[in-house]
Amino acid sequence: MVLSAEMGDKTQLLVFALSMEFGALPILSGALLAFGLLNGPGVFVGEKIAHLLSPFYIKLISGAIFFIFGLYLLLEKENKKEDIRKHSERNGFLIAFSSIFIGELGDKTQICSVVLGARFKDFGVVFSGCFIALFVATVLAVFLGSYLQKWLPKVPFKKISGLIMIVTAVITFGSLIL
Repeated sequence: MVLSAEMGDKTQLLVFALSMEFGALPILSGALLAFGLLNGPGVFVGEKIAHLLSPFYIKLISGAIFFIFGLYLLLEKENKKEDIRKHSERNGFLIAFSSIFIGELGDKTQICSVVLGARFKDFGVVFSGCFIALFVATVLAVFLGSYLQKWLPKVPFKKISGLIMIVTAVITFGSLIL
């Protein structure tokens, strides 16, 4: 259920775009840490988190983070080649972790984790299943994105990544109005 919910989701598209810019390892690491930290509480105390923060504020914070990182990618200037890799790996990890962590709060995959946790009441099994599903979806997006960036010009993908994040922010903000 979680794997099918994540396929084509905004997070998978974000991971795809970020991996084209920053490479596979920092994005995969940041995404998996965010998923691990989110799904444990999601399975264990997901309902409690939903009661503490309203969906409105979760979406508002999520949209703001997507927008800020999108602008960052659009406006960032190129540095020397060796500095870019160090800079990108650190920033790629932080951008992936923070945007996915905030963006997934209350998302359909976290809701699936909560529902499955409540339904099966077996933390280890549900957490493992959810994490493996998110791992598979993330690996597909990361490796496809990092593979494509080797064959296509890098600079336009940085701008495309920023635009995807800004569009995601606009969609998130739009969902607050509707």
